[in-house]
Amino acid sequence: PEDIDMLNSDPLKVKGLHYDIVLNGLEIGGGSIRIHDARLQKYIMKEILKLTNDRLNDFKHLLEALNSGCPPHGGIALGLDRILSILCNAPNLRHVIAFPKTSKGTDP
Repeated sequence: PEDIDMLNSDPLKVKGLHYDIVLNGLEIGGGSIRIHDARLQKYIMKEILKLTNDRLNDFKHLLEALNSGCPPHGGIALGLDRILSILCNAPNLRHVIAFPKTSKGTDP
């Protein structure tokens, strides 16, 4: 992003490349363009997220892949339950979820 130069001075002001897909005013999915620069990814993990070297080692495969020249890439996740609620004209998501939970995380 254009504000990447603020990563060292004010990291909370740096914006990611995120997007949503909306149908009839309702969000049905979202995604982002992922970090594809190994140096930037390692900096964020080590300096921003403060991962220990042991924890950073868990991501060694990712950093090696990024060092190999990974192209810019992104993804999107669609919410099938959200799409079904629109198609079924359901009043809320709980009407189309197979095992809905209450707001306290318990079964109704």
